[in-house]
Amino acid sequence: MDRLNLAQRLREARDLADLTQEQVADYLGIRRPAIAEIEAGTRAVKSTELVRLAELYGKTLRWLLEGTETRDERIAAALFRTEQPADPLLRREAAKLARRCRVVFDLEKALQVSRHHDSLPTYHHDKALTDYSEAMEHGRRVAYLERARLGLGIGGPIRDPWGLIEDAGLHVFSLRLGRDAQLDGIFTRPSDGQACVGVNVDKWVFRQVFTVVHEFGHALMDGDTIGEACITSRAWDRSRSTYANRELRANQFAAVFLVPREALVRYLRSRERVTTGRGAQERAKGLTPVDIVRAQDHFGVSADMLLWRLVNEGLIEIHERHELAKLLGAIGVTSLARSLGYNWRERAQPVSRAQELGLRGYSKGVVTLGQLAEIFDKSKEEMYDLIRVWGLHQEFAPGDALVGVTA
Repeated sequence: MDRLNLAQRLREARDLADLTQEQVADYLGIRRPAIAEIEAGTRAVKSTELVRLAELYGKTLRWLLEGTETRDERIAAALFRTEQPADPLLRREAAKLARRCRVVFDLEKALQVSRHHDSLPTYHHDKALTDYSEAMEHGRRVAYLERARLGLGIGGPIRDPWGLIEDAGLHVFSLRLGRDAQLDGIFTRPSDGQACVGVNVDKWVFRQVFTVVHEFGHALMDGDTIGEACITSRAWDRSRSTYANRELRANQFAAVFLVPREALVRYLRSRERVTTGRGAQERAKGLTPVDIVRAQDHFGVSADMLLWRLVNEGLIEIHERHELAKLLGAIGVTSLARSLGYNWRERAQPVSRAQELGLRGYSKGVVTLGQLAEIFDKSKEEMYDLIRVWGLHQEFAPGDALVGVTA
């Protein structure tokens, strides 16, 4: 191992991670001069220290030692920095998501299919990465721009967020990370012009919807990143880190994209729940837990998110939000929804566009059973049983080429 080249890469990785030598020393539990010596190549770095530095900087060991890495390795490493979980299972899921994404984009090319929007626009705003208020405003502004670009208007809810976002240029994959897992979703960009999101479908259905749109926000506003692992509930915390502001901005984008102020006011007006106060300012009036649950079903979002949208748009005061949340907690949102006849389990996404493409590709003989199983996140045995139940047959033609296989 070339100590000087390793020292140079460690210094470069620290600079890219925007960390000081003091911060790195605290993380490793050593003195700051030791970091300076390591980066100067005058002190050897221990193997245990190197592993921890790779996690801290979001780099692979291969890159630190050799200066090379595959794109999948870069994505898996970049996803899990110190502010995010570094669980080996999650790393494997991230790498697998990148592979699934690449297979499906290759499959689109092989099947010669396209979406209404072949490429995503990009909305860069450097100041939003360091300023809380700028991050909030940028997320809000881009939400309105995207609603306009996609022809959605601002007066109503989005009935099929999964399908809309897939049609807009992303592929959405399900991740089975567990109901209690902190991670909500993963955004990954296997190559330029390609982006996929993975959503933890073990979470509550409205959390899934919010996560899909949150990851869409990353794809639009974080064109300089190849991946992001997201815990959406943490993103509202005020923090000065770039990661936190990226997450905050994506959260604000998702909240406004799903529930624009105009749509919210229009809905409340139709229920005679709006009054005009001083200065012609509109405010909600007489809201009850039943009103919140009905609005929740209308917009397809969680009650908590809806209450925050009411506060953020100045339609209710913070103390009113606390009171409504307390009442909903005492009654139970799910119990109240059932009593009103709502079945929110039906909102779950059963089959994604990527899976539909996988089935088409398998029937035409351009993807293998193993590739199809990975798209569906199943074992080959489970996938084989499913295609037998569905009555799916392969149709090979002379000259057919398997996706990912070259002559």
